[in-house]
Amino acid sequence: MRRAVLGLTAAGLAGALVLRGEPLPLDRWSLEALAGQRGPVGTAVAGAVALLGSGMLLYPLLAALVFVRGTRAVLAVALLAAAQLGHDVLLAGVPLERPDPGLRLAAASGAATASGHAMTAVVGWGLLLTVLGVPRRWVYATAGLAGVLVGAARAYLAVHWLSDVVAGLLLGLAALTVARWVLDRPWPALRRPAWDWKWLLTAGAAVFALAPIVWTAPDQRMKDLLVYAGSAAAAGSGTDVYAYRTPFGMPFTYPPFAAILVEPLSRVPLGLLQVLWALGTVALLIPLAQVALEPVVRRVGLPVTVALLLISSPVRSHLRFGQVGVLLVLLVALDLLRPGISRRWQGWGVGLAAAVKLTPAVYVPWMFVTAPLRRRGLSTVLWAGGATLVGLLLLWPSSPSYLLRAAWDTDRFGDNAWPGNQSVRGALLRAGLSPL
Repeated sequence: MRRAVLGLTAAGLAGALVLRGEPLPLDRWSLEALAGQRGPVGTAVAGAVALLGSGMLLYPLLAALVFVRGTRAVLAVALLAAAQLGHDVLLAGVPLERPDPGLRLAAASGAATASGHAMTAVVGWGLLLTVLGVPRRWVYATAGLAGVLVGAARAYLAVHWLSDVVAGLLLGLAALTVARWVLDRPWPALRRPAWDWKWLLTAGAAVFALAPIVWTAPDQRMKDLLVYAGSAAAAGSGTDVYAYRTPFGMPFTYPPFAAILVEPLSRVPLGLLQVLWALGTVALLIPLAQVALEPVVRRVGLPVTVALLLISSPVRSHLRFGQVGVLLVLLVALDLLRPGISRRWQGWGVGLAAAVKLTPAVYVPWMFVTAPLRRRGLSTVLWAGGATLVGLLLLWPSSPSYLLRAAWDTDRFGDNAWPGNQSVRGALLRAGLSPL
């Protein structure tokens, strides 16, 4: 009964603050007071503290507990995601203005509502401690303290009004109360995965590869994924995908089939999407290693092979920018390297990968000039052509723009001289030569 009263009271107070309409006099006074006390050290500290309310930090911590807490840890991840999704619904329904952009010390765009970072800090740290079996009073005390610290940091950075911070804190307490009630229900036990100490090497390599993402400013984090998400919203609204530009000027450069595939991304909260994308990319390295690096796996083991992939420059760059390349490489590897594939399915992986991004189509000429692979080359063209046709038809408002302009506009692509471009053309450009 007390838990229900606490949750309802916190939710009611949060709702009253969100529905206030205009900033309160206390909001403006506190902003002016904080603005007069700010400095470079305080700004750096506030930015670091705000990360305590980031899903990029909390989701991996909760996911790691799956190995020791099983079902409760899995539920905790789902409950945190549900809380963030609810916050996004609130933002769409009751948008509020942010403080003056001229006073803002951290990236933020669009409207605001109850502080999502403060809410995430309360729910995330509260769930983490609950799963670990910490007594209830310490759970609420620690989670509340985390929410206060994160909220104060966001107010200091002028991303939110003080009342938004308090609303986020209260909303987090209400969500945590509901989440703890769900966790207390009887759930079937989840069998814990078998453990090999070598996976600690993989975990360390994953931290090494993922840490730069956490420390990157939100508006610069996983830039390619920001392109996918923004283009997905354009595809869903029926506007021209190839006219879309991110706030930093990056366009969507992929064929229409890719735009159809990414359209559901627009329905996922950005913070959650970034976490899922990063974790999904790391997970894909496991089957990729088993298929493409099978001799290496036999020699040193799967955990070490995946760890070596994670610390490699291409994979770290892929994670930092939130790219799709690992999935495409896996599709190509499954198609070309997996033994015993039937003729009916030959070409599916390279074909679908080429329909998403043109680069894998480089295998097609090789197949046609290699006698044993010509049938596979024809199948690849049919798979790629079929998927591309589906994309053109379903994305028809944008398809003419792609066919007549975007597909031929080389200015839409990145700088070929960038060190990350390991192609022959990139090497020649870095050497001072100018190939066609």
